Amino acid sequence: MDSEERAIWRRLVREANRLGHEGKRVLNAEVFCPTSAASNYTPFLLLDNGPKTATENW
Repeated sequence: MDSEERAIWRRLVREANRLGHEGKRVLNAEVFCPTSAASNYTPFLLLDNGPKTATENW
C-alpha cells in the first residue's frame, strides 16, 4: 500500500465514522485502484438509507 492509497483509506474511515456518529449506517467501505496511469484511487461508501426506527414508514 503506497502513501496515496493509505491517505484515501484514512479519509474514507474518517468519513464513515462521521456518518456513523450522525446515525447513518455504513454497510461497506472500499477503495478502488486506478484503472489507468491518469486515474486516481476512488473511495466508495455504501449506506443504508432505510428507516431509522421500527415504526418509521418508507
